[in-house]
Amino acid sequence: MSCKHTTPYFDSSRYASVVGFRPRTLKQIANAAGLSVTDATALPGPITYPQPLVLPGDDLAWDPQWPSQTLAETKKCLNLLERKSGGRHVVYVVGPPRIGNTAPKDMKNWTSLRLPKSKRTNLLQTPAPRTEDVMDYISAFYHGLPVKLLPQKLQFAAWETASNRSSKKTRKLPEFPSAIGLQTSEEVIRIRCREVGAGPYAAQLNLSDLLDAAIAILPQDAYALLMLVEQDIYEDEEDDFCCGRAYGGSRIACVSMARYHPAADNQQNVDLEHAWPVSHCTEYIERILLEADPEPAKKKVKATAQPNKITKNGPSKNILGAMYTAMDAYPKDLESMTLEAYAGLWLGRFCRTASHELGHCFGMDHCIYYACVMQGTASVAEDMRQPPYMCPVDLTKLLYTTGATVEEHHQALLRYCSRFKDQHGALFWTPFAAWLTRRLAHSRVEIL
Repeated sequence: MSCKHTTPYFDSSRYASVVGFRPRTLKQIANAAGLSVTDATALPGPITYPQPLVLPGDDLAWDPQWPSQTLAETKKCLNLLERKSGGRHVVYVVGPPRIGNTAPKDMKNWTSLRLPKSKRTNLLQTPAPRTEDVMDYISAFYHGLPVKLLPQKLQFAAWETASNRSSKKTRKLPEFPSAIGLQTSEEVIRIRCREVGAGPYAAQLNLSDLLDAAIAILPQDAYALLMLVEQDIYEDEEDDFCCGRAYGGSRIACVSMARYHPAADNQQNVDLEHAWPVSHCTEYIERILLEADPEPAKKKVKATAQPNKITKNGPSKNILGAMYTAMDAYPKDLESMTLEAYAGLWLGRFCRTASHELGHCFGMDHCIYYACVMQGTASVAEDMRQPPYMCPVDLTKLLYTTGATVEEHHQALLRYCSRFKDQHGALFWTPFAAWLTRRLAHSRVEIL
């Protein structure tokens, strides 16, 4: 690995000032978290919770004026949703639908990556995330709420319109279907699909239709339902793709694992050398800014904050900052990573998005306060730079929802991370465990 990450940067980049993004003040953060300004001074600093990076092409660079959301506003949203009324208290996870016998013959190929011949590597053999592991992660992240696997099994089947059925004798059906069926225990639901001429996958499923199907199978005792799919998805005809979406008011979410396949990183401009937590690397940030504008205009405003420097040999384990320990835990030699390491990475990426989408089901909007799992994303590359944890503001919202304490939440996540040993956790779970361990060591003397 060529970059040693010797100089972390925990503030927003100077590009944030160019696009008009302004980091929130301590008073604004205190108000958002429901704290007094005095209590807010005890919140961890940027070496634990950095600010949003706001790099060119990032979500906050496109929309720097995205509205903030406070704990009080989240509570109102949850009251409108009547979270606990009618016995709705379970978070359900439903695994990817299997491909039934009547589904299109080539549908199994829809989850096969299309890579240039020069890019075909052994990463294509990376084991996909298991439903049970995702469910266990959601149970840890939303510790305090019951999380169950939906007993109903789903499968893809053929979908024929009345027009198609009546014309079978006179003409052939299209080679690529305009829709397939999603068979539940009670009905077959139409899911639009489309063939893709270029890109990592040959076909995509319509996200809006999948979410409608999630509404149809939502159990009576469900507060939220998370649907997992293996296929690539799109939301409308103008979209190239979408990784996931939630209908918060309807208490349902759907997440695709397709775009998080490690073998697709090169096609999606993902820099694994600078994925979280080492995305907060000054050398990397400066390179991104230089590539975006090799000759910065004089009118651009310089950032007032300075990089948080550390020793030239890398992050010191003695520095009291969770981000330092997380960066130190990230592997130095990516060339030596095994398929087991990439399997753990794929699962981590998928779990991070799953926890984000479910956050919307609990009334949370996108975060603009810190680098946070609830941040919006404008690309897969940006997604990979963002953390798996919730910032102090969104953590207050999460704990209001679950009833857990800060320590219980972090311990549950740490127990989950600890199941991934050696290389299995190297690219995601071990750095996350390092961050959690340092947070737990100091959480007893902090508000959060």
